Amino acid sequence: MKTKKLFLVICLCFVIAALCFCGCGGTSTSGDYATLEEYFDQNPDMQEVFGESESSIEGTTYECAVSGNDLLYNFTYIEQVPDDQVEAVALEVEESQDGAQEGIQTLVDTMEELTGIEGVRVVVSFYNSDGSLIWSYSIPE
Repeated sequence: MKTKKLFLVICLCFVIAALCFCGCGGTSTSGDYATLEEYFDQNPDMQEVFGESESSIEGTTYECAVSGNDLLYNFTYIEQVPDDQVEAVALEVEESQDGAQEGIQTLVDTMEELTGIEGVRVVVSFYNSDGSLIWSYSIPE
């Protein structure tokens, strides 16, 4: 049940992000920007849309950042996941992502279409409270 809830929350985050991007992007800016990072740097409205989100996954904090053409969704557990539980948590997160690919791909396609930038990628990562990576996934890979 916890895995299904995590999947639904993450899927909802991507759908909302795609809708926000459509609303803020306006018309296509094809050819105006070399990277997604440059697009975000020059469009403060987009920084506000993605920067103001809060984690809806209990026990985590959330940060959205852009690096090059990667849109990074970083979730960090507030409390340290013990070493002997990291593998199980990683498996649970991975299983919760099984159905999220379609929502993530929609977000990628929307960003590429509205910005004219090819090679956009969404990277979802979960970190332990000490900053160590628990699990990460990107679309496209």
